[in-house]
Amino acid sequence: MRIPVLFLSTTILLAATPAAFAHGGGLDSSGCHNNRKTGDRHCHRGSGASSKRSIGLVSGPVALLSVGDGDTIRVKDGKGNRVTIRLACIDAPETSQGNSGQWATKTLKGLIKGKSISLKPQTKDRYGRTVAEVYSGTTNINLQMIRLGAAYPYRKYLGQCDRAAYLSAEAAASKRSIGVWGPYRPNQKPWDYRRSRRNR
Repeated sequence: MRIPVLFLSTTILLAATPAAFAHGGGLDSSGCHNNRKTGDRHCHRGSGASSKRSIGLVSGPVALLSVGDGDTIRVKDGKGNRVTIRLACIDAPETSQGNSGQWATKTLKGLIKGKSISLKPQTKDRYGRTVAEVYSGTTNINLQMIRLGAAYPYRKYLGQCDRAAYLSAEAAASKRSIGVWGPYRPNQKPWDYRRSRRNR
């Protein structure tokens, strides 16, 4: 018995159609939605890095657990998960850079230890850390680190922050010769320091 070509083509087309139609929830223009049970955001279309980096971002109020260095903290989110946060748009001296790194860490601790903090997330970095601006009330801690000369604006990643505000804060700190522009000036900017260590 001959199977009609039209029937055969339709069968093949249906078999090859992605199962995305089986999803009952509404998807946004990026093919993503929030999971009502877990609160996590996930996507059904596309495999781009931007979609992957938006999954499981930590946002809102968190409890500080520890300060790793001048641009990294460990927090507990509303569900009790322990998460590492990379402060967005800044780059502080590494702890292995001596006094400058130790001072940057101490400064960050002084700004957030014992205070209520919340996160405004942007993405996830290649290490799986949530990259976010950290707030204590209405104070942008990331920007405050620049103002105090405890970190540099990370120009490579300023796109999702207020670039003008960060660069203005840096100029003011440099003019006052404070922190990394004064007594805690490192021998190398942190990104150059990391590169030199990788090339050893």
